[in-house]
Amino acid sequence: MNLEKLNQWLTLLANLGVMTGIIFLVVELSQNTQALRANAIQNSTEVGRQQMMMFSQDPDVVRISMTQDLSELSDIDQRRARLINGSFNFGMMGLFRQWKLGILPDEEWENWTRIICVNVENPNFYEIWHPETLIPSYVEYVERSCGQQPAP
Repeated sequence: MNLEKLNQWLTLLANLGVMTGIIFLVVELSQNTQALRANAIQNSTEVGRQQMMMFSQDPDVVRISMTQDLSELSDIDQRRARLINGSFNFGMMGLFRQWKLGILPDEEWENWTRIICVNVENPNFYEIWHPETLIPSYVEYVERSCGQQPAP
């Protein structure tokens, strides 16, 4: 009888240990998820900051981005316009991927969607848009969300 009672107590303690371990894992997972989200938010802020710094530190970038007719630009500046647009889209595509993975919160991504759509409104956007270099789901998202399609 003593052996049976001891076995019951050991089983109870083992079960409590398992439950404590599961609770600990849930708490750790929640904290890890929060840390990932905080990092994604900081990353999105850094992407935006880098874009602003590029414009604030180089007057040519501002001039090129404000040009309404790209044919007025030299070949080199047209190439730079494509690179500026590419830099923006690669940054946004990275944030899009974080959002799709559930790491970047919806509120952050909604703000970035508005910023993407403001850029799409630029008359030169689709002229220097290179969707073949981007993830198809990002391209579809931009074209659907911003209510515009590239010219044929």
